[in-house]
Amino acid sequence: MKDLLDRGGTILRLLEEAGYEGVYVGGMVRDLLCGREPRDIDITCSAPLEALKTLFPAGKILGPRGCEIFLLPLEKGHVQIFSHGRSSLEKDLERRDLTVNALALRRRGELVGSSEGVNDVFDRLLRFNGRGEDRLAEDPLRALRLHRFAATLPGFRADENSAALCRTVRTALGGCPGERIGREVRLGLEGDAPLFLRGLRTAGLFEGVFPDSALSEEDFSLLLQAERVLTEENAPLHLKAAGLFSFPEKNEPLDEERASAAGKVLHPFAWGSAVTERISELVRLRNLLRRRTPPAVLAELMDGKGPSFAADLVQFTRSLSSSGPLQPMLKENTLILLTMAQRKGMEEELLPTGGEILRHFSLPPGRAVGELRRRAARENIEKGFADRGEVFAFLEKEFSALQQKNRQLNSPVPHKNFS
Repeated sequence: MKDLLDRGGTILRLLEEAGYEGVYVGGMVRDLLCGREPRDIDITCSAPLEALKTLFPAGKILGPRGCEIFLLPLEKGHVQIFSHGRSSLEKDLERRDLTVNALALRRRGELVGSSEGVNDVFDRLLRFNGRGEDRLAEDPLRALRLHRFAATLPGFRADENSAALCRTVRTALGGCPGERIGREVRLGLEGDAPLFLRGLRTAGLFEGVFPDSALSEEDFSLLLQAERVLTEENAPLHLKAAGLFSFPEKNEPLDEERASAAGKVLHPFAWGSAVTERISELVRLRNLLRRRTPPAVLAELMDGKGPSFAADLVQFTRSLSSSGPLQPMLKENTLILLTMAQRKGMEEELLPTGGEILRHFSLPPGRAVGELRRRAARENIEKGFADRGEVFAFLEKEFSALQQKNRQLNSPVPHKNFS
């Protein structure tokens, strides 16, 4: 913490020497009062953004017009500098979202802000700063932030009156940029996901944030149960997000409909195509391990998506099946996948390279070499080879089959006399 404050103190001193006011603000002050080490430095100052570029050449201006911030990278974390320009520090604090974030700390230790904000920090209470109606009118996304902070700040709870006000922005929330909504959802899910989702549901925001996800009380309870398991296991974001699209339950082995819905909802969140696609695939395949599945199908999964995805699918499926009659098949399929993962891990030492296959069969470079190795890899995952001798014996049979197929494709078509 000392290193962070030393760095922040240097920035505040440079601002003062240049004739500007600069103070720590918001979440950083809140965390210091809670006895927690802040991850980043938050500063507000009277310097215009252009002056900050001159004072700190390593930084850059980010954000949409009217909401810009100056971001200064550190070795660990970063410094966010807000400019209140011609306004005052007091006016800046009045416009902040929550009372616990409407506090400032000067370099020499003077705390600035209302006693209400300090009391709320010590009471671990989250409520809107000033008139909640005004704060939400300025930015409807603050309704999500209220519940996100409740899910990510240990021991904090949302004020009942503030939570009730969130219902008033259900329509306005749809006008917020998807990327900003996605950030709040990501942070909320990465915290106490059940608490975050329950808060959204109580405030009537759940279906607005996740369209086409109307759930009965029973299904929502099952969702929270799965999210609780994943939260306790410190599961990554993509597993928690996949749970949102997994209820109500379906019996089909593949769920293309919900997988497609997940992709449509998550795309505007701008989490990245790789994360979104992984979530959609988890949703699509979520029932695969809860039923008797042919080893060939499991081998295709392991070969095509790899051990990492298979491990995610096992953990995700287990969270959906924490109670019920589907556990035995999940256990059996998990053991099969574990064996397959071990076999796949031996590919490099066991399977011949493309060059070795090419020389063994005296083949010219081309698709046949790749096809033979692909078949050997799939056979190894599904059934396993004892040694390289078995691999080449398998390849001999596959090579003969390929030759026979090619002969059939290239043979002339018999002429039929229609006279």
